[in-house]
Amino acid sequence: MAVAPSLPGDAAGAASQDAMQDALAIYLYALGLVADGAPLPFRAAAFAPLPAAAGGSAGQAVAELGAVLQAAADEQRLRPMIRAADAPVQALVATLLARRREGEAYRLVLLRIGEGHALLAAAARGPLRRRPRETARAIREAEDALRRAAAALPPARPGNGAIIAATVQP
Repeated sequence: MAVAPSLPGDAAGAASQDAMQDALAIYLYALGLVADGAPLPFRAAAFAPLPAAAGGSAGQAVAELGAVLQAAADEQRLRPMIRAADAPVQALVATLLARRREGEAYRLVLLRIGEGHALLAAAARGPLRRRPRETARAIREAEDALRRAAAALPPARPGNGAIIAATVQP
């Protein structure tokens, strides 16, 4: 799924970027919950404004992630969640890479998210070779690597964790 970038300096572009980043953050948090075997509470009403804020084909990718999260909340199954989320995750990563000009650290974090998710998706599509605990461990290792890489990023915008709490945090 290709997502067309918008002008990076305009207010709509900034709101779109924020919505895409929020959708990815929500998904990655939810992925960790499901990998740990924890129930995934998905509050669709809190997620609902994100596709419109992202706009256009980015909004479509965000909406697809919302559908994945709803299905994951209903089924609590990791492999189908990863498989279904890969296309919208890759589309959002590509769009954010095309739009952001915040430096190399941000670009590297986005690349890690895209590459890591692609590897998880490939494993999820193949025959079951990993035990659920091994998959959960691989997700946690990737999460730890992302946290270390994210430490080099500029401070988060105020309140950006609130969307995760409102949408998927138990």
